[in-house]
Amino acid sequence: MKTLTWQKPGQQNVAQELIKIIINYVAELREKYFILILTLVKAQKNVSAKPILHYFYIV
Repeated sequence: MKTLTWQKPGQQNVAQELIKIIINYVAELREKYFILILTLVKAQKNVSAKPILHYFYIV
C-alpha cells in the first residue's frame, strides 16, 4: 500500500485496520446471504410457486 506524504504512521495503521474490518464484514455478509439463499432454495423444493431465486438479484 502506497504511503501518502500527509499520512502519519499511526494514521496508516488505523486505515489498514479499518480496511481489514470492512473486508471481513463484507465477506461475512456474503456468506450469510448465500446460506440464506441455499436454505430458501431447499425449502422451495416442496412448493410449486415461483422459484425463490426469481425474487433475488444474485451478483
